[in-house]
Amino acid sequence: MREQQLLNGIWDYRIGQGAYTKKQVPYSDLSVGISECKRIFKSIKGYSRAFLVLEGITYQAIVNVNGHELGTMYPYCQYRYEVTDILKDENEISVVIKDTVLDFGPSAGWENYSGITRDVYIEYTDKSIIKDVIWEAFVNEALDLAQCTVKAETEYKGQGEIIVKLQDNNGETVYETLAEAKEKDYSFIVSNPALWSPDKPTLYNLSVHLVVDGKLSDSKSYRVGFKRLEIFGRKFKLNGKIFFFHGVCRHELYGDLGHMVSDEQIRKDLQIIKDLGCNYVRLVHYPHKKKTLEIADEMGLFVSEEPGLWQAKMTDLNKVNGSIEVMRRTVIRDRNHVSVAFWLCFNECQLTEEFLKASVKVCRDNDRTRLISGANNMPKEYVKEVFPGSGVDFYTMHPYDSSSRLMREYAAYLTDKPLIFTEWGGLCVTDRLDTLKEEIYAIVEMEKNSDD
Repeated sequence: MREQQLLNGIWDYRIGQGAYTKKQVPYSDLSVGISECKRIFKSIKGYSRAFLVLEGITYQAIVNVNGHELGTMYPYCQYRYEVTDILKDENEISVVIKDTVLDFGPSAGWENYSGITRDVYIEYTDKSIIKDVIWEAFVNEALDLAQCTVKAETEYKGQGEIIVKLQDNNGETVYETLAEAKEKDYSFIVSNPALWSPDKPTLYNLSVHLVVDGKLSDSKSYRVGFKRLEIFGRKFKLNGKIFFFHGVCRHELYGDLGHMVSDEQIRKDLQIIKDLGCNYVRLVHYPHKKKTLEIADEMGLFVSEEPGLWQAKMTDLNKVNGSIEVMRRTVIRDRNHVSVAFWLCFNECQLTEEFLKASVKVCRDNDRTRLISGANNMPKEYVKEVFPGSGVDFYTMHPYDSSSRLMREYAAYLTDKPLIFTEWGGLCVTDRLDTLKEEIYAIVEMEKNSDD
């Protein structure tokens, strides 16, 4: 089984080659250039394997344990390193952080903060483990059947068996099987699934257990759901009905705390968004804490995620490679969350078709179930030329204007796919209630006339 040893707490900290002071980890400070955090910890005995997990840093980090360099981290993403053969009774971990002058990471689009911004822990396991679980559910057009697949990636030696169990929200078992662990995919049908929607966010409980030579070695559990989100001409349909995304953008920044937003603050923010009448929150412009997804699942809010780009030239291969790797890790981390509506592969970038294709590919390679696009402000003519051939599922535009002119212009021009205004308003409507009303009325009118 598994045990976590949380390494949060007081670490030694220095800027550049200066003197060490004390720092509470996780933390989020204004950028300083280069800094280092390190601490001593004792290992927990009685387990066969150990993994160091860092849930997120900003903006680039080199991780070292007992003199062994484990790798370089990109921002916001979970990194997991096996340290079984590195750990001793007493250990030193060092994280050297760079937060300025990087090809990928810092941006002028939001305030930049340095730090180990999320949890750090050692996860101890048995020798045989479940490495990953992928949940896929395809609901049919009649909404009365769901083709489900649970993909379990395992590592074991001996006689391995997998137990897959799906239970509804009342604890009733919907499906259960015992099979050889070497069979990676476990497929089954669920009849009349209770569908998830913002109005009724019904969740199921999925558990996967690995049994080796008659002994339980590892378990993983998830809260999952069923929905059918599809494109129907120029529209979206959710569970068979026309659906409009009404939402806001939310940064994971709060006052002087930087990226150190608490779980309570996340829940409060999402509840405010829900109470506004929204059904969608765009998590801008980088991956947020995984707790955000869990709360959105429960609360009934669609979300989208993106890799951390703003006004970038996507001819820069370092930016391309960084964003694609962050996108890949984000999709892998969050693909089992029913609240994810789609992946947005960029934000307001100078695009190339090659970048779009590569971004779409990394999303589709790791998640077969979601729609894909990006938050776009390129000219509408270029968008109509490049988006369809890149495999993007729907259009997005940012009609910042002092009237609804651009909204109407984009809607009249981009007619072969659905269109979402992933940003609008902004400074153009600040202290101008008449402009704000006009743009809101224009959106309402476009929705009413969407059959055209």
